[in-house]
Amino acid sequence: AVLDELGDRVALVLDGGACEVGLESTVVHVDVDGVVTLLRPGFWTADALSEVVGSPVRRASDKTPDAPRSPGMTSRHYAPSTPFFALPAPLADLPDPTVSDLRSRLAGGHAVLLCWDQTAVARAEAQGALIGDVTAVCIDPDGALSATARGLYRFLRELDARGADLLLAEPFPPATLGDHGLAHALRDRLSRATLPWPT
Repeated sequence: AVLDELGDRVALVLDGGACEVGLESTVVHVDVDGVVTLLRPGFWTADALSEVVGSPVRRASDKTPDAPRSPGMTSRHYAPSTPFFALPAPLADLPDPTVSDLRSRLAGGHAVLLCWDQTAVARAEAQGALIGDVTAVCIDPDGALSATARGLYRFLRELDARGADLLLAEPFPPATLGDHGLAHALRDRLSRATLPWPT
């Protein structure tokens, strides 16, 4: 992935093996008064940081600043070159107007749909056959957040290499995960890798 991104602009790449976390680091800003702001979520969440610093940690605005204070704060970050849309609901639960829109956008083309657990894949495949040529894939059959985080960027690159006309993602994370652990960071990265479904 590094060679794909940087090409001959670097003379050497040292391969240290797979990353333990996979997502980029957590980045914070500490102002002169000691107020901590979470600029880029990563493995360390705002709640975990709050326990360490002994005070609430603020989250930076989702609005893209004119001059981002950290890498990863732009609205588009590590996005595939294939058009990649975040669906407003799971494929099997999309309202009829959205299904019609998706069907017309496919128009004989092929779409790959990113699901977040194996159960969703089976539901999506059944619905996808009614919409058009849609292949449903799961990033991690076990649904473990840590494995999903480690494999996210590799998986997005693999999706991009499939030669599909359209990439789609079902909403992430499941509501039961809320904002805990890596869920906030994964939701953040996915929002920057995808485009919202046009309404």
